[in-house]
Parts: sequence; C-alpha cells; structure tokens
Amino acid sequence: MYTFLFACIPVFILLYCTANGRFNWKSFIPPLAFGFLVAFAFYIGKKFMVFNRYVWTTNSVAAIMNIVIFEVALPLLACLLVFVIFDRSKMEYKAESIAPLIMTFFTVMVPFNVLNGDDRLSVFMIYAKPLLFAGMSVLLSVFASTAVDFFRKKNVPLGIVFVLLAVAIIFVPAVVEASWYYSGSFFYVIVAAVFAVVSVAVYIARGIIVAALDKKKS
Repeated sequence: MYTFLFACIPVFILLYCTANGRFNWKSFIPPLAFGFLVAFAFYIGKKFMVFNRYVWTTNSVAAIMNIVIFEVALPLLACLLVFVIFDRSKMEYKAESIAPLIMTFFTVMVPFNVLNGDDRLSVFMIYAKPLLFAGMSVLLSVFASTAVDFFRKKNVPLGIVFVLLAVAIIFVPAVVEASWYYSGSFFYVIVAAVFAVVSVAVYIARGIIVAALDKKKS
C-alpha cells in the first residue's frame, strides 16, 4: 500500500542524477550523502524531543505557511547550509545539486510525516504528496541553475526572474495540499501528477537545450 510513498522520490532522484546533461551521476553522491545525514540527524532529534504537531484550522493561509516553513524552507536551508559549508565546488554544481540534496531529505521526511499524520490512508497523502515534493525539488534546481547561468552571463534581470520563480515554486506543494484538505477533492491528486510530469518535462527540455548550447560552443 505504501510502496509508492517510499519509492516515488528515490525514483525521481535516480532520474535526475542519470539524466543530467552537465554532470555525471557519480558527482551527485556528495549532495545525496549530505541530504541523508541532515535528514537522519533531524529525525533522530525529533524522535527524542517534543514537537507540537500542527493542528489544521479554518485559516488556510496559516496552513500554507506552516507547510512552507516547516516542511520546505527549513529543511532546504538546513541541507544547503551543511552542503555549502563542507563543499567548495562552483555555484553551477551547487545549483544543479539542489534537487538530489533536498530530495534525499524528503525521501525520509515525506513518509515520516504522512505515516505519523491523521490522513495516512488518504490517496492524496500516499500518492500526491511525494509527487508534489519531488516535482518541486526538480523545478527548484532547474530555476536555480538557470538563474546562476544568467548571472554568470551578466544578465541580471533574467537571473532575478528565475530566482523569483525558484521562490514561488516552493509554495506549490503547500497550496495544493491545503486546497485538497479544505475541499477533499480528488482533483488535486491529478494536479500533483500533472505537476510532477511537467517538472520532468522541463528538466529534460532544459538538459537538451544546455547540451545543444555546450556543443555549439565547442
């Protein structure tokens, strides 16, 4: 029953690392290791400490911000902080590594949160939630990498546009989950699936474009 919940994000990690046009899959081993270590440390700490679980209310904005802050922003910042401190690679590599880094954390976090939640048997939590977090991670890395490319080319306006897109994309899982919670509609499971497919399509399309541009330069 929970096979998809546990397998979804690892499959996205495998796809991302093997389909990357700039770096060999082996180069992503460090961010994968850092993401796992941060997740392990975080949830070991959570097991032995008291954390108040969020109680859903009629305030949808509060629900969205709770997911954004505690399920996306804080894990992302923790993983990036550890990775930046211990890895001295160029920004291009760091931006490309965001997806495997944070998806490794989500591989632990998403099943943990789902199985410890009240809606652990819902189709949305088992299927849609991992798809949303995997898709968000892929697009976040794509937008961050593209922003770095534009900044490196001194195209600041487009660089800022993609930074804003990267910031906006972290709200998508929270908005979709909150919309599902307050409506109970299966429609949002479909939205999650479409979002995940689009993220993969954008990633592959960007890889083809980057490969073509690199070939043209050489």
